[in-house]
Amino acid sequence: LEYIGDLMEIGVDSLKLEGRMKRPEYVALTTAMYRKYVDLYDKLGRTDYEQYLACHQSEWQEDVRKLAELYNRQGFTSGYMEGRSGVPYAVPKGKGDMIADLRPNHGGVQVGTVTAVDPHTATYRLERDVHAQDVVEFRDGKQRTSYEYTIGEGRRKGEFVKTRYLKGSRIRKGDSVYRTKDAGLLEEIREHYLSEDAKLAVSMHFEAAEGETMKLCAAFQGEDREASFLLEGDICQKAQKSAAEEESIRRILCQTGGTVFRCSNCRVKLTGELFIPVGAVKRLRREVLAGLLEKLEASEYDRHIGKPLTEINNGQPESEMYAEPMHPEHVAGQSGSKDPERIVVSVLYDWQAQKAIDDPGVDDIYLRTEQMDDSELRRLIRKGAASGKNMYLMMPLIFREAVYRSEQQKLSRGDSIYRMSELTGYVIRNMESFVFLTKEAGIAAERVITDANLYTANNEALSWWQDQGVKHCTVPLELTGQECQELSTSVDIEAVIYGYIPLMVSAQCVHRHQKGCQKKNGGGQLLWMQDAKKRTFVVLNCCKYCYNIIYHGEPLCLDEERQQYRKCGIKRFRYDFTIETPQEMTDVLKGRFPEGQKGHFYDPVQ
Repeated sequence: LEYIGDLMEIGVDSLKLEGRMKRPEYVALTTAMYRKYVDLYDKLGRTDYEQYLACHQSEWQEDVRKLAELYNRQGFTSGYMEGRSGVPYAVPKGKGDMIADLRPNHGGVQVGTVTAVDPHTATYRLERDVHAQDVVEFRDGKQRTSYEYTIGEGRRKGEFVKTRYLKGSRIRKGDSVYRTKDAGLLEEIREHYLSEDAKLAVSMHFEAAEGETMKLCAAFQGEDREASFLLEGDICQKAQKSAAEEESIRRILCQTGGTVFRCSNCRVKLTGELFIPVGAVKRLRREVLAGLLEKLEASEYDRHIGKPLTEINNGQPESEMYAEPMHPEHVAGQSGSKDPERIVVSVLYDWQAQKAIDDPGVDDIYLRTEQMDDSELRRLIRKGAASGKNMYLMMPLIFREAVYRSEQQKLSRGDSIYRMSELTGYVIRNMESFVFLTKEAGIAAERVITDANLYTANNEALSWWQDQGVKHCTVPLELTGQECQELSTSVDIEAVIYGYIPLMVSAQCVHRHQKGCQKKNGGGQLLWMQDAKKRTFVVLNCCKYCYNIIYHGEPLCLDEERQQYRKCGIKRFRYDFTIETPQEMTDVLKGRFPEGQKGHFYDPVQ
C-alpha cells in the first residue's frame, strides 16, 4: 500500500490482492483500502498525493492498523520493493526478514501491557480502545501465548483492565496483550460492505443412467437477465458395491463455496445402481458453473433450460466437440509428420550430465546452472557436443540484476559461456533471461525454448512468443491432457513427463533460517520438510543465485500418458533430474519409471 504511487508511475494498471482462505471481511476491507489510495493518487497526482499523506498521517496509520487487525504475521513487509529480504514498515529503507519465525499465524495488534500479576488475576493498561467480544492474548517476548480470553465489555485507552486467568498460565509483568479479533471493526465492515447477499441463486438438475453420460444443467433467472448452461460428464457405470445415492450427489452439487453462486434448488435423478466418482461430479459442477458465469458476464441469455444438449450446442453433443483437436495442424502432426521423437534430459549436477552424455537414448541435454560453475559447464558442453548431443543451457529461475551485470561483463571480456559455439540453444524461465540473451548476447530468438513455468497455456500466449521469434515451448505443468489438445502445433512443443515438481522459488532461504547461510560451504544442500498431512517436500538451496526451490516430495510420472501427448502433436519428452540417486536416474533412462503422481494431467487447476 505504501508504494501505490510508485507502482502506478511505472505503468502498473492491475493489482492482485491475495485472499486465499481469508474471511469476507478481510477481502472487503483490503480491497476498499487499495481502492481508496489508488483513487487518491489518480485524482491528486504525485506531488499533491505525497502532501496529502504528510498532512493525514493519523488517517494513514489508522488504515494500516485496520489491515493489521484483520491479518498480519509479525507485522507487514513491502516484499522485494526495496531489498532482497523485505522491508518492514518500522524500518524505512532497511532490510527485514519475510519469514515469520515467531508466530506463523495471525499476529493481531498490541493493545496493552501487563502492569501487575497475582496468583489469580492479571492487570494490564490499555494502549488502544477495546470492544465487547474482542479476543485478546497475553504473550511473552518471544510471542508465545500464555492465556487468551474474550472481553466482556468495551474499555477506553488508558484504562486498567483486571481479569482472572487460568491456573498454570505463565503471565508476567511486562508481557504484551494482543488483540486477535476486533469485534467492532468486523461489525463495521459487515454493515458497510457485507449487508447484502451477493450470491446468485441458481437451480440445478442432474441426471445419470447406466451406460450414459451424466448431465448437469444450472440455471439462473433474475429480474433483468436469465441464463442456463448444460454439460455432459463421464459415462456412468454399474456399481459393484455400494451405489451412489441422490442425497449425496445433491450435497456435492450444492457445495458452491468460492463461486458467485448459491444453489437454491437441486434436483437429482439416478436411474439404476450407479457408480459415480465424487471427483467427476465436482468437476462437472465446476465446469457448469464456470460456463454459466461466462454466459451471464457476456449477457448471452440462453433459455434452453431442460432441453437436450444437442440443441444448446447447435446440434453437436459436447462429447463430440472435444473428440478431435481444435486446430487442423494437430491432425497433420498426428498422422503425416515424419519427425522423430526426441528424449530431452535436464540435469542439475555434473555427474547427472555425464550419465546423460553417455546414454545413447538421450538426444538433447539441458544443463542447469545453479549447482555448476562456468568451468564445469564449459567442459560438459564441449564433451556433450563431441558425443553428438544437442547441448542447451538452462537460465536461472531468478535472474537478478547483479547476475545480469556480471554476465554482461563476461560478454564484454569475451569469456561468456552463453556464446559458446557448441551450444544448440537456451532454456529460459523468466523474461529477464530472454532480454539478456536476445539483446545483450545477440542470440537469435529461434534458439530459445521457454520452460514450463513461463505462460504458454493458450494459443494467444503461444502466438505472442511466436511474434518474439520463439519457436520452441514447454507445456505448462498446470495443463490437463485435454487442454493440451487445444494448443497450436505451429510451435515445437515439448512435455515434461518425469521429474520432481517445483512448487515454489523463494529468496527466503529455509537453510539460512534453520542452520545459517551455507554459501561458504558450497551450497546445494537438501532439506526435507513435512506438512500437517505428512506430505513430504524437498528444499534445495541454490547459493550461486541466492534462492531456494521447494519441490514436491513425490515425482511426476507421465510415461503412460506419452501416447496422449503424441495425439497433441508433441514429440519431445523431457526427464527433469534433480534429487535422484544415480541408480534412480539409471532406472528412468532405461524406462523403469517409479510410481509417481500425475500432476494436473487429469485434474484441472481449481
